[in-house]
Amino acid sequence: MHGHFEPISGVLRIFEDGKEYGDEYVWCVTVKFLTRTKVELCGIIKAPTPSMWKAIRTTLWNMNIDTVVMERKLSDGTIVKKEIQR
Repeated sequence: MHGHFEPISGVLRIFEDGKEYGDEYVWCVTVKFLTRTKVELCGIIKAPTPSMWKAIRTTLWNMNIDTVVMERKLSDGTIVKKEIQR
């Protein structure tokens, strides 16, 4: 017999420069694995700024993630979909 562990989800927190895990963060999202190299960002309350996107991409690319997808429903009902490839 043998086992296999499959990561299903995690939390990505974005910190200001000089801050680290345990400090106050400025943005947070749930990350759901769709495949080993493709994730979906879920539960986004506010749109990330360009500098946040850079930190998101850098963090996920360093984890060998190739594709990031997100779907966000705005208050007027509009759905914003975005897919970013490495």
